[in-house]
Amino acid sequence: MSGAGEAARKFFLEGQVQGVGCRAQIREKVANLGGLSGTVRNLSDGRVEVCVSGSREQLERLAGILKQG
Repeated sequence: MSGAGEAARKFFLEGQVQGVGCRAQIREKVANLGGLSGTVRNLSDGRVEVCVSGSREQLERLAGILKQG
């Protein structure tokens, strides 16, 4: 990553997250924040993995959104 303020984070979501449109909702939230890029995928153990990179500020905002559910 080129910017000094850039970082990467990995989040794991548990609970009822597969089969309910979770990945699409996360992609929409990431797009609305702007400046983030990454992937969202279902894991075989029932969790959803979110790998994103961008500014530290945007990653913290996303972390807060994901904690809300």
